[in-house]
Amino acid sequence: MRFGAICVLAFLAGCTGGAENPVSKPADPVVDLTGAPPDVNTGWPCPPFTFATTADKVGDTDGDGLTDCQEDYLGSDPNSADSDGDGVSDSKEKGVLSYDVAKDKVTLLDTDGDGTFDLIDTDDDNDGVPTKDEDKKSNGGNGNGDPTDDDYDVDGKPNYLDNDDDNDLLYGIEEDSDGDGDVTNDDIDGDGIPNRLDIDDDGDGAPTATEDVDRNKHASNDDTDGDGIKDWADVDDDGDGILTIDSDTDGDGDPNNDDFDGDGIADYHDLDDDGDTVLTVDEGIVLDTDGDGVLNYLDADDDGDTVLTVDEDYQKYVPGTGTAPVGTGSVLDDDTDADTILNYLDDDDDGDGCLTAQEDLDGDGDPTNDVNVDGLPAFLDPTVDGCN
Repeated sequence: MRFGAICVLAFLAGCTGGAENPVSKPADPVVDLTGAPPDVNTGWPCPPFTFATTADKVGDTDGDGLTDCQEDYLGSDPNSADSDGDGVSDSKEKGVLSYDVAKDKVTLLDTDGDGTFDLIDTDDDNDGVPTKDEDKKSNGGNGNGDPTDDDYDVDGKPNYLDNDDDNDLLYGIEEDSDGDGDVTNDDIDGDGIPNRLDIDDDGDGAPTATEDVDRNKHASNDDTDGDGIKDWADVDDDGDGILTIDSDTDGDGDPNNDDFDGDGIADYHDLDDDGDTVLTVDEGIVLDTDGDGVLNYLDADDDGDTVLTVDEDYQKYVPGTGTAPVGTGSVLDDDTDADTILNYLDDDDDGDGCLTAQEDLDGDGDPTNDVNVDGLPAFLDPTVDGCN
């Protein structure tokens, strides 16, 4: 009985009949050393990783080339291949993506430089027209639903990435002429073409791009006459009373090649179109003093007295100085005979009853070189009667 009791106790205590029983252990795992390793995503990894990581760590639910954790970091939608819903896929809008580990800074496409990556920017070029709307025919697109194949000005840059769709040297956002914040409803010349697609915004005959007077490759800051209206929106750029479209004197439809006085300044930007020292605005837009069919502002001899307007500055002919050009440079203060008609509009400058044209004493067609002993031309000297 005693032996039996001892055996029972020994059994309960793990008795092995004198030898210790082995302890069972889990089976060792099977390691396959021949299989291919998992794919590795190289390039910018997901934060907080600073090394390439395996595909099972970073999925791409929407298949846009950005892993889900990358999209979480960027603020884009890991479940949508077009996070901002602008009609352009994330895979196209992300561009070349890189990550600076030291600075923990991501670099990827930001066309307009506004700090918002294109894949989450609804207006990629910041031209005032949402990217999704740049495909509309009213905005210069072809209306096929794809903003990536619309290029209104055919410059190789699609409208949705082009902040100057009509290539007129004005950013689309600047062509909001009514200032209401909507660039799609502005048509300053009423021709049915919105400013942002109109190469001649004010319809003055001078393409907007040519109204870049200072030649800085941008037409937004040019105001020739200083009236507060920029030339691209001003129908009289130089404020001379002659509409820009009417400064096309040769009638070829282009005011840029009209330079009546040959001074290198196109008439529509020239304050003195005929170069006679009298501003166009002062010559009147309908006056033809001598009735020769040439309006004063384009007439080098306004009164038809054979003395050019520019030479009717009395101060050029001070007695005793010959014909030395010492004048004031203005003919607006010269009225030799004090008859209230300025010399340049007076066909008898000295009021001697003899027309200026007749006081050409030597008959060479130029009264300015016929001077008396004091050096004063006969046409300005009432004591010399050129008619006799």
